[in-house]
Order: sequence, then C-alpha cells, then structure tokens
Amino acid sequence: MSIDQIDRSVRGPRIGFGRSSEVFAYGSRQVLKLYRIPWEPAAVLNEFEATKLAWNLGLPVPEPVRIVEEDGRTGIVFERLEGRSVMGRFARNPIRLLIALRHMARLQQRIHACDASHLPSQQEMLRGQIARARVSDSVKRSALSVLDRLPDGTSLCHGDLHPENAICTPQGLYVVDWQKARAGSPSTDVARTALILRHGRLDLGRLGAFLPMDTIRHAVAFLYLWRYAQLTGTPLAELRAWQLPLLVSRLFGQAASNEDEVRAEAERLARRTEIKLSRQLRTTAVLLALSNGLAFDLEMTAIVFA
Repeated sequence: MSIDQIDRSVRGPRIGFGRSSEVFAYGSRQVLKLYRIPWEPAAVLNEFEATKLAWNLGLPVPEPVRIVEEDGRTGIVFERLEGRSVMGRFARNPIRLLIALRHMARLQQRIHACDASHLPSQQEMLRGQIARARVSDSVKRSALSVLDRLPDGTSLCHGDLHPENAICTPQGLYVVDWQKARAGSPSTDVARTALILRHGRLDLGRLGAFLPMDTIRHAVAFLYLWRYAQLTGTPLAELRAWQLPLLVSRLFGQAASNEDEVRAEAERLARRTEIKLSRQLRTTAVLLALSNGLAFDLEMTAIVFA
C-alpha cells in the first residue's frame, strides 16, 4: 500500500490524543490520526485494514481514507465524526451512561456477527502478550493453561471497545480505534470490554468523590456482561472464563496507573485456577482407580463362575 505525505496546508489543530496517538483536524470533513514514535507499522496497517473491513460491511465506523507519513510518524486520514464519546457525554449521568452501554453491547453483538478470518488471530496475540507480561512464570503458566481450553474463532473483534471508543453522533453510536482488531471468539472481545469497564477510567465527576467507585465499576462490568449474555444467549460462565488470560495480557506493554491492582487480581485468579485444576486431577485419579478396581472385580467374578 502506498503512503502519502501529510498535506500541511490542511492540517489543523490537535483535537484529541491518547497513549498511542494524537488526532488533528484535517480539512473540514476529515481528521488525521498521527501515531507517536516509535510505533509498529503493522499496527497502523492493521487499524486501516480492520476499519476498512468494518466500513465495507456497513458497520458504523468512520471511513478510512489513506495512510500518510510526516517526519517519520505514520498516520491515517479518517472521515470526521461529529459528536462526543459515550464517556465524555454521559460520565456525569450514570443512568444515561448505563443506557448507552446497553446500546454499545448490541453494537458489539453486531460487530461479532461479521467474519474476519483474514485478520490476525486474537488467540495468538494473547499468547504473545501473556508470554511478555509483567507477572511471575507461574501466573503465566496458569493463564496459558486456561487459554488452551478456551475456544478460538474468526469473528470480527474490536479488541479495545469501551466508552471512550464509542462516539455518540446524530446518526447513532460509531466505533473508532480499530488498531487491536483481530479475528477471534466473541466471548474474548466482550470479556475484554468488561475488564476495561472494571479496571479502566470511570469518571463521574464530583459525584465520584462520594461514591464507592470500585463497587460501581464492578457492577457496571457485570451488567455489561449480563446484557451481552442476554442478547446472544452466551452463558455468563463462558464470558467470565476469559478473565485470567485477559488480566495477564493487560500487564503487557505500557504500564497503567492501577497495574498493581490488576496484577493482584491476576495472581488471585491464578491461585484459584491452580487449586481447581489440582482438585480435578485428584478426582480423575480417584475415578480412574475405582474404574480399574471395578474392572478387576468383574474379571475375578467371571473367572470364579466360569
């Protein structure tokens, strides 16, 4: 794919920023998402290709126009959306925020109905992140052991859907930031959204100073999972099964301010997983011993009455 140079004559002021990029006005109808240095060229291309796929499938996403470059920095020109993020618009109105999250769950269900078999594998991405996560080897082994037992898939998964990446426009909710999009299991994707709701930023303004925010984040994450389960018929247990691998994968890359909290929960889940596996192994051993003993008794009975 050819890469054009940024047209500085139409590049306007910065209108947004995140950990990986800055967003600038680019003429009157477009924006420029310019990645920080250094950034993986493959990640930029993946965002362009995934957004183009979603746009071609008729999903509510900004049209990706082209990949551009300036002074060693790579960016993508997108169609400009008019509106604010779900978090920005409803952060100080918890009831309306919950209503918006219900709509976001339905939109995520719609995304998962699309095939993305040609995109990179979500499972393989998780394996790589777990292998390099900032946790002990025993926690990594537990996470990988759980991941090995979970289903893969080829559904379109956004990989980072949360209230900051869902934009309220006059036409409805639109989804941006498809950089982490992969082909995978819908359960993985919605479980990751719940994890972000549980451990990510939830700013309720001054109201938050008087509320038990940890309890509220936990409740919001659960309600989101419950809503998705209700929409799709997916058992809640299947969605929750992804917690440990996703928690550990979150400890890869740039450190978040609550990393110690996330690590502590990952370690707790890993211990619980090890205990559960140990019990299953003991139960299997007992059943095997009983089965062998029963077979021996039947054999002896046959000999006696032969």
